[in-house]
Amino acid sequence: MTARLALDLYIDANLILILTVLLVAVMRAAQRLGRARCTHRAQLTLLQTALVCALLSPVLATGLGAALSAVSPGATLNATDLAVSTYLRGGLDIPATEFEAWLDTRAQLTEAFLAQGSAPAMLLAAGLLGGAVLMLIRLARAALAVRRGLAQGFLWRRSGSVDIHLSDHVAIPYAVRGLRRYHVVLPSGVLVRTADLRIALAHEFQHIRQGDTAVELFLELLRPLFFWNPAYLILKRGFERTQEMACDERVLDRLGIGAQEYAACLLRFCGRRGGATRGQALGVALVRWTSHGKRRAASRELQQRFRSLSDVRPPGRTRPVLRGAAMGVFATLLALSVAGLQSPPDWSHERLMLSTVVNLERLEARNRP
Repeated sequence: MTARLALDLYIDANLILILTVLLVAVMRAAQRLGRARCTHRAQLTLLQTALVCALLSPVLATGLGAALSAVSPGATLNATDLAVSTYLRGGLDIPATEFEAWLDTRAQLTEAFLAQGSAPAMLLAAGLLGGAVLMLIRLARAALAVRRGLAQGFLWRRSGSVDIHLSDHVAIPYAVRGLRRYHVVLPSGVLVRTADLRIALAHEFQHIRQGDTAVELFLELLRPLFFWNPAYLILKRGFERTQEMACDERVLDRLGIGAQEYAACLLRFCGRRGGATRGQALGVALVRWTSHGKRRAASRELQQRFRSLSDVRPPGRTRPVLRGAAMGVFATLLALSVAGLQSPPDWSHERLMLSTVVNLERLEARNRP
């Protein structure tokens, strides 16, 4: 029973992740039609809202179902019950036995996976477990690299809850979330050029203000569970790209500098030798790691940022009412989707009627000459 419950929860979590990414794509398409289409800050707000709603979706779905039951007793949001009700009203023209088998597909796959001696299930379980272990090792190495990087440098200044470190072992500034405090690590050579120091500090502090360091750490903690799910990779990549562009927009507005000067600073850091440390996997850097295997992706990202910088417009103020309405729409859509995916709590009246129809079909098939 415990294994079946754990498997059901894991499947539900992956389905919620897929639904979240699909809804984000729909909402982004809607954003392009509105006033927020030119701001990456609005897109980042959407992603952050999506992440929070995905975490709270089971609670939201339960609350939505309870509210519907209070308004209309007997009504349901469950996709299985709705499909059965549609079938009993004649909306689907297939034999009852085939329809019931289609409804029980997930249960049958779960039973096959949990069955002892099932070679495909054992291979799948071994692959998931092996991948999770590798991701945990990767995460541990990154955490040790962060600790080692902070130890190799020295504390330069403190600003509120942020410790600013200087290090001779890094070439690219980055910010990372600690257990209690935030840390910004700067290459020692940045002190030579005041303009670069100003831009680097403003950039990393903006990441901290936006909550990017906490989000990046949280998504990395989720990697061992969802490393194989394309939806997780799409969501994480979307966060990385949008965080940087939203940060660029805000820094340009705060510092009042030109896009050309800002882009030149990014290029200077890209040209420095030494690359990034492994610890930056848990944080956010000024520019993406440009070592072997990632240079092409980093180049594409930098080109996107430069194109975005050339089209930066003064950030407008989003009305709290409109922002709250957008969050409410997204939360409601996700809650409806999750409620539809949940298994029926028990055998409803419609399922009992379907079972009766199935038994009658089987009896009729037996009695045929």
